[in-house]
Amino acid sequence: MPPAVLAEGLRKEYGRVVALDGVDVRIEQGELVAVLGPNGAGKSTFVKIVCGVTTPTSGKIEVLGGDPSDPAVKRRVGILPQEGGLYPEMTVRENLRFYSRLYGKDPDPEPIRRLGVDGFLDRRVWGLSGGMKKRAALAITLSLDPELLVLDEPTNELDPLGRKDLLEEVKKNAGERTIMYVSHDVYEVEQLEPDRLLIFLNGRIALNSSFDEVMDKYGSVMDAYEGVSS
Repeated sequence: MPPAVLAEGLRKEYGRVVALDGVDVRIEQGELVAVLGPNGAGKSTFVKIVCGVTTPTSGKIEVLGGDPSDPAVKRRVGILPQEGGLYPEMTVRENLRFYSRLYGKDPDPEPIRRLGVDGFLDRRVWGLSGGMKKRAALAITLSLDPELLVLDEPTNELDPLGRKDLLEEVKKNAGERTIMYVSHDVYEVEQLEPDRLLIFLNGRIALNSSFDEVMDKYGSVMDAYEGVSS
């Protein structure tokens, strides 16, 4: 079985700006991996490359054994971007139908029900609260059964209860699929208890360790973050 994500010597340049500077990482299928780092550290660029949104300047990247820009690979990857990814003028149900056709899959109704989205399927997205939009986007993404799920700052705009529900949903899906959970919130990541933690700094991976190793060595994710940043 190929790894979910394999990067070797990954480099991305935007003119004179080096966003990624020789990133090497292997994420196995079924892993829940939290990705941390300050703004400008390279984590968003890494996510864009994994999702096939942009290409590296040099180096190697494979996702689920293939090229992340290949449409066949993209259909196996579910993405929840920071802004939610839903079309605001359409209803939630229309968004669900659209993405189902795009991915060529019949949606599983269970995530829709479990996240409480069935109660507002026929409301237009623009009229929903930020938390409802996030729940709808996550439910639609999960309903298409992605092999790799990429969550980019998924708890933005969520109230404490919504954040708790989302973290519980992520934990329920851990092991069923590979999950990359991108965040800047060290306390949230600690609650998540991922299999592994990646910390990006200055375009490189400053820490790549299991959650247990991080807790044994540093005592907390915050202490690990501060330790590698100093």
